[in-house]
Amino acid sequence: VRVESSGTSIKLNVGGLIGRSTHNTNYDELPLIVNCYSRSTVFADATDSDCYTIAGGLVGVLKQSSVQYCYATGTVTAKSNYSKAYAGGFAGEVTDCADGGYVKNVFATGNVYARGNYSGAERKYSMFGRFCGTESNNVFLKIYYNKDSGFKEGLTGTETKWNTSWYTGKTVSQLKTASFQKNELGLSASIWNISDNAYPTLKIITDTDLFPD
Repeated sequence: VRVESSGTSIKLNVGGLIGRSTHNTNYDELPLIVNCYSRSTVFADATDSDCYTIAGGLVGVLKQSSVQYCYATGTVTAKSNYSKAYAGGFAGEVTDCADGGYVKNVFATGNVYARGNYSGAERKYSMFGRFCGTESNNVFLKIYYNKDSGFKEGLTGTETKWNTSWYTGKTVSQLKTASFQKNELGLSASIWNISDNAYPTLKIITDTDLFPD
């Protein structure tokens, strides 16, 4: 997934599967993203003034939503010449997923890079994290990341870190075990193909299987 923009006042929300997920106030229920994955490389670049980028391996911006049983493995890059750039292995920005929403049973493995700039404050406006670039007011549980993942082109910005009680580093070898996928991540064998030495893949399933009561 590659998005580039040279227009002014543009907001680039780019994800391997979803650019932006947010609550539609015309409906009572929050958006639910469940049982999915992305292996896409994600690249977002804004070159003109007042144009910022937020990029994530699965979702660019996650707001007032719920996510469960998902993962992302692609490299994520967010660049902005004149404004902020946030990049996360799973999501670029996660906000307000606490009031009825949650993010749980997910992992991300990709390398991450963010380079933003605003009045020369390059480091201040470049946020990146192995799981998400920035977050606030969320419910997190069983979040995993590749502890060996890197940050492309050097540490230009600020790495975002959080409470390690819900944020656990694993090696890729550990993430590719059937034991982790079933017992720690909690994937269902009726929905996912689970085996050692591989990331899980989805089976051919019905709507009833995908969205159980």
